[in-house]
Amino acid sequence: MRFTKTDDPVKGIGFVAIYFANLEDTLDELVKLSGNLFTLPEKIDRWKFRDRVEWLQKQFRSAFASYPYPYSVEESTRTEKVLVRCRTVAVKRNEIVHQPIFGSTNGDTRKKAVSGKMSQLDCGKIYRFAEEVATLDGALWGLRFQLKKLWDARQTVKMGGVARR
Repeated sequence: MRFTKTDDPVKGIGFVAIYFANLEDTLDELVKLSGNLFTLPEKIDRWKFRDRVEWLQKQFRSAFASYPYPYSVEESTRTEKVLVRCRTVAVKRNEIVHQPIFGSTNGDTRKKAVSGKMSQLDCGKIYRFAEEVATLDGALWGLRFQLKKLWDARQTVKMGGVARR
């Protein structure tokens, strides 16, 4: 789903919320798929987004260290970057979605900072962030290929072979 940019920051915030919901759904699917490789903790589906990402990071780090395969070092680095970006985006999403916003008398939409100071919402930044979240969703979904490669490498090791770098 792509959107048409407008000068409406509230609509942009809506896109941020929708795209982040898609990102959360992708994370849930990736965690479920990881159950083929890792032991899933009880009620992980009820954990906060950030906690699920951190758990997945630890599992990937351990698996990449235990089951190396060709290009696993590069893929480990890429995987780590995607998951770190998920955590960073989650913080920024909360700031955008949960900030108090107000319409001003001149038709501008303004935000209220924690300090109480009012300032203009930057519509362009909001839409760029929505695009970033949508792009990150694709990168996160791509990590399922690393899960498959790690699973294959683990099977090779279990059968007495050596997964090669």
